[in-house]
Amino acid sequence: TNRDQARRVFPLLHGVKVFENPETGADENYLLGDVFHSNPRVVGAPDNFRYFVADLFGNGNACDDTTDPNLGYRCYFERHRFRRNLLLAGSNDGQLHVFDAGVFRGSVSGGQVVGEFDDGTGRELFSFVPDPVLPTLRDMADPNEPTRHRFTVDGTSVHADVFVDPFFTVSPNPDDRRWRTFVF
Repeated sequence: TNRDQARRVFPLLHGVKVFENPETGADENYLLGDVFHSNPRVVGAPDNFRYFVADLFGNGNACDDTTDPNLGYRCYFERHRFRRNLLLAGSNDGQLHVFDAGVFRGSVSGGQVVGEFDDGTGRELFSFVPDPVLPTLRDMADPNEPTRHRFTVDGTSVHADVFVDPFFTVSPNPDDRRWRTFVF
């Protein structure tokens, strides 16, 4: 049943796994799948200089204007320039892992930034399993399947700031567009 399959897959994602070290013959414990082809990426503040200079989709109003909100990139940058830094790495356990890579510790005083980002805790904040990987994870967790290495979330992620309707249900509404940072 689906429930039984989920019970087999969940420990594969979040449990301690064991492999026999071929050099020593000893059992080795690990949590994270191998990060083989994926280059880790840091996602922090909005960083598109061209969009910032052009203030793409800006209307010239102040960022805090409530009567005619400024949806421009500069206002988006201002709101998110101190957001948490995230380290993203795909792995062959079928997940895109997201780790804490630093939080801003400080304030803005008199137009001056006082403070800096810390190094983060390195703790995993969450992981994401893409739908197309689910059948592979099911097969990897099947005790009747031969154990072999499989490439899953193996590529390097990229991120981009996009101006999109984030809540559309049937078709996007251009009036509902907002800046968001997407990871692909």
